[in-house]
Amino acid sequence: MTEVREIDELDRTGILLDLSSSERRMLLRARDQLGVEWRDDGKTRIYSKGNVGTITLSPQTTIRVTTKVPVANLLALASLAFETQAVPPSVGDAPIDSADPFVDILALLLVGELEALLRNGLRQDYVVVDDDLPYIRGRLRFEEAQSWSRPGLSPCEFADFVPDTTENRVLRCALELLMSRRLLPGLRRRVEWLLPSFRAVEVVRAGKRLLASCRLTRLNEHYVPSLELSRLLIENLGVEADPGLVSVPAYFFPLETIYEKALTNFIRRQFAQVYPQRKRTFTSVAGAPTGSLSFAADIVLGDPPVLVIDTKYAAPEVRNQYGGWSFRNDHIYQVSFYGLSLGCPAMLAYPRVNRDLDVTFQIEGLRVSVLTVNLQERGLSGLECFSEVVTARLAESRSH
Repeated sequence: MTEVREIDELDRTGILLDLSSSERRMLLRARDQLGVEWRDDGKTRIYSKGNVGTITLSPQTTIRVTTKVPVANLLALASLAFETQAVPPSVGDAPIDSADPFVDILALLLVGELEALLRNGLRQDYVVVDDDLPYIRGRLRFEEAQSWSRPGLSPCEFADFVPDTTENRVLRCALELLMSRRLLPGLRRRVEWLLPSFRAVEVVRAGKRLLASCRLTRLNEHYVPSLELSRLLIENLGVEADPGLVSVPAYFFPLETIYEKALTNFIRRQFAQVYPQRKRTFTSVAGAPTGSLSFAADIVLGDPPVLVIDTKYAAPEVRNQYGGWSFRNDHIYQVSFYGLSLGCPAMLAYPRVNRDLDVTFQIEGLRVSVLTVNLQERGLSGLECFSEVVTARLAESRSH
């Protein structure tokens, strides 16, 4: 009988387990998605790193990181984060009863992007091709002339304008991986319909090397949403058990990354002069060796800055030594530094956990706010409330 151990998505304390050697090896494969601490007493502490999903360590043990965000809202958040084609509201609740809702969510978004790409045609480029031809084309490969085994054919190397590009190989890898999973019936049919369009694209091994070789330029910038979704699928669907060990492979949905991207894109749509990951560097003025100090705030509004927002996918409050609730000092220090450096008010934006928060402190003349965003309300209406608060903070900043 399988024991399912659940961890809340924001739980950094986690659970302690006695694991067998085979379960430890399986857990090692998920070390980028799960927090793992190997303790001196032989037990293993497993905690959340902001990714939600499930991994089966053995037929007896399954770890599940859960979220309170409804599936339909997860789909809308991911669509906002990767700026994909709009998802019809009727589709929003489709993954609720699926075997693996997180895979189905990304699959729904990727399929929509690829269908849009195919309407305009896959990007093609000049690719070096090695082939045996009944005529001479390009350069004859004399080094292989002694090993000809196909009479009448010549080994040639030539450039051809074909869709077998690196970005299309990444997309085909993602589709092939999806075909190995249990998808919603209608979704599987759409994936099957897409695959023949990639027949001229070589099937290569999915992995970090393939992803690293894919470069984004102005020529393929329209591929960005589909490539980002494919990257998530390839990186996370690689966490699988040995054949025959367990029946369910692992997949983790990077909710922390998606929350940050979605909130940033939402703010960009609502306000003018929004600068994501705006970098600032300070150089040393005394001492040796000389050096520099850099930071990149999540969201900066205005030029010159009028508000800086730092997104944190974590519980906004922690228990203090007296049993009460306190804000996270390290987060306050960080966003205060941003505000002081940029000369503007600062805000921390957390997901709502137990209660709504909208608190502002005056710290040596700097206004620092702590705000929660409700991701559980239907249709992500909590983002609209967040927008209203940001509007009010901007008005306060400009009045001062």
